Amino acid sequence: EVGTTYSRQELMEMLKQQVALGAFDAATGQIAQQVAEGAMSFRDKQVHEVMTPLIDAYMLPAETRLGYDMIREIFETGY
Repeated sequence: EVGTTYSRQELMEMLKQQVALGAFDAATGQIAQQVAEGAMSFRDKQVHEVMTPLIDAYMLPAETRLGYDMIREIFETGY
């Protein structure tokens, strides 16, 4: 059996129609649309656009124990 193939633009249009027809509430529909758009544009991204440079990454020594204070420190750095 041969399936139907849709372009990215066609898939996005179908998603917009589903949201407009009430398949989702407005907030859920917006999130679904953002996820779908992100997934479909992922192929067009380069690594440097989505990854944190190593120099900017927060790192811990391998022997670090993750107690309350360490987890708080990690949280406070934004990671």
